[in-house]
Amino acid sequence: MIERKWDLAISFMEKASKIQPENPDPYFHLGEAYQSLGRHAQAIEALKKTITLNPDLGHNDYQVTSAHFRLGQSLLRAGQAEAGQKELEIASRLKSEGFKRDEEKTASYLGPASLREHNSKFPEMAPTAGMVAESNAPDEKTRAELKSSEAYHAKVVAGAHENIGLLRAGRQDFRAAVEHFALAAKWNPQLERINFNWGLAAYKAELYKEAIPPLEKEVAANPAGAAAKQLLGMSYFMIQDYPKASTLLDSVVASKPGEAGLYYSLAVSLVKQGRMDEAKLTIDRMIAAGGNSAQVHILLGQAYQEQGDTTKALEELKTAVALNKKTPLAHLYSGLIYVKMGRLDEAAGEFESELALDPSNIDAKYHLAFVLLASQKIDRGIGLMKEVIKVKPEYAEARYELGKTLLQQGDVKDAVENLEAAARLRPDQSYVHYQLGRAYLAAGRKAEGESQLEIFKQIKDKERNEPRR
Repeated sequence: MIERKWDLAISFMEKASKIQPENPDPYFHLGEAYQSLGRHAQAIEALKKTITLNPDLGHNDYQVTSAHFRLGQSLLRAGQAEAGQKELEIASRLKSEGFKRDEEKTASYLGPASLREHNSKFPEMAPTAGMVAESNAPDEKTRAELKSSEAYHAKVVAGAHENIGLLRAGRQDFRAAVEHFALAAKWNPQLERINFNWGLAAYKAELYKEAIPPLEKEVAANPAGAAAKQLLGMSYFMIQDYPKASTLLDSVVASKPGEAGLYYSLAVSLVKQGRMDEAKLTIDRMIAAGGNSAQVHILLGQAYQEQGDTTKALEELKTAVALNKKTPLAHLYSGLIYVKMGRLDEAAGEFESELALDPSNIDAKYHLAFVLLASQKIDRGIGLMKEVIKVKPEYAEARYELGKTLLQQGDVKDAVENLEAAARLRPDQSYVHYQLGRAYLAAGRKAEGESQLEIFKQIKDKERNEPRR
């Protein structure tokens, strides 16, 4: 489940990085995801890109500090001790500078000025759309009443935690903000906007399951609040509860016609439930609201492919290219459809076209290499597959396909190396163990070969006994 979550996040962030190549945020979250999966070579590449796009504290001081720290960790894991230590030292320095700024803000915050006056001095802390919101301060009469009761003390504590949560959220430290908002809600469940702030901070911290309870309370208390419904719907989407996600997103999408991502998430949720007619209507609404864009037709192509209608899927993807010849991913998706149809020459042409638009698209390069190997164009296929692995050493499918091909070519040593890596990355795939067993036997490693073939048999038996979904 955790790996599927990161795979989903990676898919979204890779798309986001292509749409906004100068924005460091998608690269930072890609680095986080790769590192969480132990894919340190890819994490290093993504985090270096983050730092290049955000070399100082101008964009996001928390992010750049964390990027240096995570980069240092991955470099150390990759055996680059000196470079890793250097990045950790940079992170330590930046963190120290961040603490100094926090102390200055906190000193001002705890001074005689009101919270509203404080926000005027530090505009980044002022409530805006999409940011945590400040609750109204009690008037003098209410304050006097509170002081005369035990509830006053609980509300003072709750207010203190809320204020600290606001400070941490202002520094983009959303996990810490979540803790303080949760404590504020515990001390004073009636605190204005606390559930929304808590849910928003949890969502931004990628704690989607934790975001759901406070957001459900917020929606129950304020059924007309579109922002809370959207956050709750997206939280359900991220944990793959598509029925609840589609219900909530459908209730807010009309009020936010300019947010293509909202339509996309709703359409995908409907597609995942097999509700293709409703998904098509959602896409039509997106076209009506935002125009006839190439991205819309790419989404339509994916929807038709999910439905099994390859003819319409290809038509939509061709329309996307006709609207914008430089649209990323349209050729890639077309190539994948052609592969499933067994039309390998056409698939190769699509992957070549995708790489002409985006030479760094590692998936397009892998699939081109796959098609070339399947078409017995061995030399170029092997060369491209090695390029894929050089950039992305933990690309399991590339390791497997290269290892299998090298074994067929008699290069047993390199075949074993790549198939061992594939088995480590995808231990649940029976075919990987089968090919690794054959490679061990070819290398004269009989016991290991037989062991791998036994693992292959056990996984196949388990697959046969599992009920089909």
